[in-house]
Amino acid sequence: MADGVEIVKRKNGEKTDVLLTRKLTAKPGTIDLLLYSIGKNKKRDNGKIVRIEVICKECQAKEAGN
Repeated sequence: MADGVEIVKRKNGEKTDVLLTRKLTAKPGTIDLLLYSIGKNKKRDNGKIVRIEVICKECQAKEAGN
């Protein structure tokens, strides 16, 4: 889950793709994801935080035009 919204993931070889919904990316800001794996012993590792920055290209273009 990210910001209370369930994220969709699918295993693709060695990679895991994550789809962030429009609800999460509708406004500029940051999204913090905690990524972790569960081992064979059913224990979760410490995980890693990945920060995603959502930008508004229209806003940037307006600021550049001023």
